Amino acid sequence: MLFNVNDFRHKIRDLPLTENKLLSPMFRDDNLTKQGNNIIVLHAGADDSVSCDVITPEVAEKEYRIRINYRGKNSAIVIWDDLCLKACSVTMGENGLIYLGRSFKSRHSVNINLSNRNGTICFGDNCNVGNMNVYAGDEKNLEVLVGDRFLSALNLELRASDGHTIYDLDNPDAAINKPVFGIHVANHVWIGMNVFVGKDVIIPSDCIVGAGSLVTKKRFKPNCVIAGTPAAVIRENVNWDERTITRFEQEKKKKK
Repeated sequence: MLFNVNDFRHKIRDLPLTENKLLSPMFRDDNLTKQGNNIIVLHAGADDSVSCDVITPEVAEKEYRIRINYRGKNSAIVIWDDLCLKACSVTMGENGLIYLGRSFKSRHSVNINLSNRNGTICFGDNCNVGNMNVYAGDEKNLEVLVGDRFLSALNLELRASDGHTIYDLDNPDAAINKPVFGIHVANHVWIGMNVFVGKDVIIPSDCIVGAGSLVTKKRFKPNCVIAGTPAAVIRENVNWDERTITRFEQEKKKKK
């Protein structure tokens, strides 16, 4: 398969995830999505080189616990050989692209719906999720893009569109809730339990989203705690660490 893996990875790593526009055209490769339905596994070499294999849906289910329902053609799923999933259900439409970065891990089930045309779902490296639903199947050209070092608790819903049409009675021929791009989540974001993230939301780097939040506001600042229904910034100038508080404080003391 003609596929420049390193170029693909560099483009994903450099995505401006705080911009409110479609970003997937910056890294989507026709060599991936114009050759039928393919599942590609990436392998890292000792010299930082990367090779790839194409596997069958049967192998994907047996070795990586990904069950795929194809509803169209010319779609690609790109994963790494260190992928760790408990269970994953994927619905693919036409010309779709899913990328799960290196060391992606799910502690419970993952459901991904990309059943329309030209959809893109991308997670960066070292992401760790609980059970999660990612839905970008209602409209064409939707994307859910998540950066590196993403951490989420149980019951996360990422929904890139509303699913049904809302229109103004004075102009009944035009929808007023059409999504612009989908969802963007930048690097090093931690999302708590029972969180819903809606269409065209941008969560910048180093943010924390509190448990039970309904995130529908479009833009926030980096280094914030975001919480509530609807979610709002409740604290600024913060960051987070994946270690427990006890371990964090003990290791900080040792360094002094």
